[in-house]
Amino acid sequence: MNSVKRIGIIDLGTNSVRFDVQKIGPGNGVRCLHREKIMVRLGEGVFVRGTLDPKAVTRALNAFARFKVIAHDLHVERIVAFGTSTLREVRDSQSFLRLIQKKTGIDLRIISGEEEAKLIASAILSFEPIAKGKYALVDIGGGSTEISICRDDTIEHCVSFPLGAARLQQVFLKTIPPVKRNSVNQQPIDELRSYIQHALLAETIAEDWPRVKRIIGSSGSIRAISKIMKETVGTKIIHRDELNKFVESIADMSKEELLAVPGMESKRTDIILAGAILLEECMNVLDAKEVHPTSFSLRDGILLEEINLLKDIKIKSELDLFPLFARAGRLGCSESNLKRLVLNAEILFERTRSLHNLEPVWKDYFIIATIFRDTGWTVSPVEHEKHTYYILKNAELPLSQDWEIELVAQLCLCLEGHRANFSKACFNRLKKKELHWGFNVLLSLMQVGEALGPAHQEKIVIHEVSVRKRAICLKVGSSDFVELAKLRLDQRKDLFHEVFDKELLIESSGKR
Repeated sequence: MNSVKRIGIIDLGTNSVRFDVQKIGPGNGVRCLHREKIMVRLGEGVFVRGTLDPKAVTRALNAFARFKVIAHDLHVERIVAFGTSTLREVRDSQSFLRLIQKKTGIDLRIISGEEEAKLIASAILSFEPIAKGKYALVDIGGGSTEISICRDDTIEHCVSFPLGAARLQQVFLKTIPPVKRNSVNQQPIDELRSYIQHALLAETIAEDWPRVKRIIGSSGSIRAISKIMKETVGTKIIHRDELNKFVESIADMSKEELLAVPGMESKRTDIILAGAILLEECMNVLDAKEVHPTSFSLRDGILLEEINLLKDIKIKSELDLFPLFARAGRLGCSESNLKRLVLNAEILFERTRSLHNLEPVWKDYFIIATIFRDTGWTVSPVEHEKHTYYILKNAELPLSQDWEIELVAQLCLCLEGHRANFSKACFNRLKKKELHWGFNVLLSLMQVGEALGPAHQEKIVIHEVSVRKRAICLKVGSSDFVELAKLRLDQRKDLFHEVFDKELLIESSGKR
């Protein structure tokens, strides 16, 4: 990775929003230029009400505006912004995303619980030196808790639970200290424990999770408890018996009394009890004796993904892919899938260059069409190619000529069987033979890409393309899907054979 990139990473959680600016490169070097956390409390009341509080929206918007200014001052080239549990659940999340984009220009993406769990796990497995042997990863957020069972650098189970310190405080404990609401109800803490146990055991028993003795704990809640343990017990490692004593000691404390606890963070007094009970029940279900806190978290998983993205994509054109990924992402495309699409497009175009002899600018058209080819699905899966055509005709693309935009839009339209229309006025000045040849080459290569898997689904990765005397052979990973890919290729081979005058073969490389 030769180029130097400055990337801003925003992690908008239920309680806080975190902002990092990372300098990636030269080489494999990474340097943090800026890091801050603001407690915006976006999830205030949402797990009871189901919508965002206007004051919380204003706090979040102000934080994003501040991050935008800092990013400009530090010459950040790309901002990656993720929303988690709160935005996964509230009814007005889309209007919030539009507001952030309109006011700050930042594209905020909501990630699934499963994706959040995997990103957290990948960060800890990659960066945390104590991640060895058999252990669990637990990340307690405001609205959800991610748990992974690992053995060395392998993830055996990875699940996101709708359990979080702010959620449980709002739904079960309600007040500080919690009080029994009437003579019929259970004590709030007992009710909370039963709920957590049921949620965790339903998954761990069904999937036969192994027991672990050690947990590596991330997130603010676990680090806050660790800080208190360091002050009161003398070790930052959280032992189960000490955690139990801590929960019992604070169960009846007021806010004022909580503030007097050594090491207590003032902004966590309203959720510390719920978070501690949740951690204790995680330890009970997993049979863990101790929790080792880690500073690595979701942001580091996002950073790792960005580093890998920069390493993997070796496009030789002048295209800046990241804004294109962001626009396609707003239309429902997965950035990890887009990366695979672009890598396949790159290798298909380059390995067949000796046969088609197209200028490098045609690869730009090919890549843009590849990235946007399935964006019409966000409108409707029925005749989605027509919606894609409309989106591309009205999108801000790095193309200067009307005919270039029309050509890219028609590539996506014709991918689903429509006939190309070159009678439009914008094509008048072009040589028809060159236009038809270039269009057919790109369309035939796009059909190959589509045969390997639609853009909105998981995709086979091409490892090598070899040009033989009578055939072009694709060596691909994901051997489980090779037979299906062969069938799909057979249905799309006519144009490819016409253009390249060779058969198209596919075989597994034996790699993943």
